[in-house]
Amino acid sequence: MTTYGYARVSTAKQAASLDAQRETLIARGIDARHVYADMCSGAKKSRPEFDALVRAVDDGDRIVCSKIDRLGRTMFETMETVLDLAQRGVTVETGDMGVLDPHSAAGEAQINLMLAFAQFERRRLIERTNEGVARARAQGKKLGRPAKVTPSLRSAMVAAHESGMSISEIARLHGMSRDTVRRALSGSRPTP
Repeated sequence: MTTYGYARVSTAKQAASLDAQRETLIARGIDARHVYADMCSGAKKSRPEFDALVRAVDDGDRIVCSKIDRLGRTMFETMETVLDLAQRGVTVETGDMGVLDPHSAAGEAQINLMLAFAQFERRRLIERTNEGVARARAQGKKLGRPAKVTPSLRSAMVAAHESGMSISEIARLHGMSRDTVRRALSGSRPTP
């Protein structure tokens, strides 16, 4: 029997949390070689490390993760994952719920309740994010990444190109990619 750990965060900004999840799993006695970790949204269909973990486990093995919502995108998908693993003889344990037993009525109810709250929390986060974006737009704030090429920089690039400088030379001079320079020269991307 091997005990595996799984950790996941959604963004690179949460890397410290991913490290903390790994450390917690290792502190619980899980061999660092058996800790799988993804840095991608749980809403993504493919999570490479989780997929590899599911392929690696055998009958009698155990998977430990910090919270149940690390295991799937939706309540139904997570329950399906837990049931699939249980049918293969794999035990699933979470830091917030302990060992999950989907075959007992109490275990199934416990899993469904926790998943319902996790899904509710995710939906509320999406709603709050969308409300914030709508509020920012209503206030006239510009959203998204700022343009790399300002109108004055575009003019300088055009002048340099017209004087014979290559796109590669202009890109090196301004510290940006050739594609960015090409877009600026063609005027295909609007600049502020």
